[in-house]
Amino acid sequence: MINGREKCQGEATEVLKICPAWALDLKRNMKRKNQHISLIDSAQYRRVMQTSDYNKGRTPADISNKTYVHGTRKYLRPDTMWCDDRYADISQAEINEARARMAARQGKVDMTLKPEPHYDWQHAYTRSTDDPIY
Repeated sequence: MINGREKCQGEATEVLKICPAWALDLKRNMKRKNQHISLIDSAQYRRVMQTSDYNKGRTPADISNKTYVHGTRKYLRPDTMWCDDRYADISQAEINEARARMAARQGKVDMTLKPEPHYDWQHAYTRSTDDPIY
């Protein structure tokens, strides 16, 4: 037999005898590194594919059929901007207090308009109060 197991085994032994020790060490370290990487990958795959505690015992039938359309004004309650009950327990007194806090906060901010540079597609950045360049 030309390429039998005995011939290949003999050639492998000869190569290992000729090969320097540093090359064998590199090959051994590379094999260990690949095994380590595959172990990490398999552990990560097992961890990721586990069912979370939140989803245990649930089925796809438990998921609501709502889409983004149900968040539009047509489907929202008329007295709120939210389609669920997240702010249903807020009283009018709390709303009034929040409005008072916002009004106090608005009074502290300087809301005066200042001329800002703008680009007019023909000239460089100019201000409307500047004198003409030419």
